[in-house]
Amino acid sequence: MVADRRLFLTLDKKQLVEEGDSRAAFLYCSPGQMINENEYWRLYKPDSEEVQTETKAIEQPPANKAVTAPPQVKRAPRLVKKK
Repeated sequence: MVADRRLFLTLDKKQLVEEGDSRAAFLYCSPGQMINENEYWRLYKPDSEEVQTETKAIEQPPANKAVTAPPQVKRAPRLVKKK
């Protein structure tokens, strides 16, 4: 089978995703490259539940909840050796 587009493996190397997907981590093949058809169908799952759940918008904190900065940590003064 000849690849018609760039495909990438996810970070766990268990799924193929298309170029531009946020989960793409490692280049699997380039256009025109020969790929194993059995491996392609084992890894490429465009209708999987993972794709559907990850494409949902990330919820923003409610507008009435203030986001606070982490507390400032004071550092101990640096000791300088005398010559």
